[in-house]
Amino acid sequence: SCHPWLPVNSPLFAKDRGLWFVENLTERFLEPIQHDEYYPTAPVPAVDPWRFLSYHQPHRCSDVNGSLACQFLQLTAALEVAVRLRRRLVLPQDWDCSLLPMWDVYGMSSSFKDKREGCTFDFFADAEAFVKSFGHLLVEAGIRRNAEYQQLSTAQLKDEVAVVSTEILEVGPDVDLLVLRDRLRLKEDTQGGASLARRLFPCRWVELNLEVLARRPGQAADPGRRNCGVQGLDCCAVYHGWAEKLEYFTDIPWTFPCDCGVGAALGCVPRGELCVHQDDPEDSFETEILKAMEYSK
Repeated sequence: SCHPWLPVNSPLFAKDRGLWFVENLTERFLEPIQHDEYYPTAPVPAVDPWRFLSYHQPHRCSDVNGSLACQFLQLTAALEVAVRLRRRLVLPQDWDCSLLPMWDVYGMSSSFKDKREGCTFDFFADAEAFVKSFGHLLVEAGIRRNAEYQQLSTAQLKDEVAVVSTEILEVGPDVDLLVLRDRLRLKEDTQGGASLARRLFPCRWVELNLEVLARRPGQAADPGRRNCGVQGLDCCAVYHGWAEKLEYFTDIPWTFPCDCGVGAALGCVPRGELCVHQDDPEDSFETEILKAMEYSK
C-alpha cells in the first residue's frame, strides 16, 4: 500500500521504508534548497553535506511523564548540535510508537515486533512542515541501510566535543544531548550562540486545521486548539497516522499538542495574540501588533 499523502515529501516516507530504489549519495545533497513561502527554510549556516551526526532516542523518554515532549526535545537538541558541528542530522528510527493514539486501535501493537522498530518521525508530526523547514540540515533515518553510507568512517561522540574529521559522528549512549547543546551554546555565545537557536527554531502559532478534520454525522465538532510552538514542528497534522481521520474511524481523538510539547521549553510564550520568544523585548510586541493591524486594513 502507499502513503495516504504520497505526493507530500514522499521520498522521506519511502526511503525510511526501503521503497526508494534510486539513490546516489554523492549527487542527492547537491540539489538546490527548495524554498516555500508558508514553511520558510531555517536561516542558519550551511552544513557539510557529507558529514553526519547520528543519534538514537533515549529509552528514558518512554519512562517519564510528557514522553512525547521528551522525544521532541531530544530531536531539537540533536538538530541544534548537528548544525553547530556543521553536520547533517540523521533522524532516529527508534521513536516510541506505543505513544501514538492509534497504537492499539490500528493494530500496531500486534503488527510491530517492538514498539521502537522502524518507528520514525512521520508517525508523530507533519513531515511537510518539517522537511521544508529543516530538510537542508538533515537526512532520513533509512539512510543507515544505504550501502554507500555504511562505508563511511564512524566515530563516537562522547561528553567532550572534539573536532573530528570522521564522516559519521555517533552520539554515545551516555551523552545527554540537552546538556551538550547548552554547553555548545555557552561556548559559542560570543559568536552568536543564542541567536543561532532562535534562527533555527523561530516561535509561531501551531494550529489544528479544522478544515481537514473529518467528522461523522453525530460526532461533536472539534473545538479547535493551537499552541505557541516553533516553525516546522506540527503534531496536529500527521498524515501517516491519519490524525485528521482517526476520530472519524475509531472515536479516539488525536491527542498530541500541536507544538509537540516543546514550545515552552524552547522559549516560546503567548503574549496577547502573538506567539513570541520569552527574551523578545516588550516593544517588539507592540511593533508586531501595529504591523498586523496595518496589514489587515
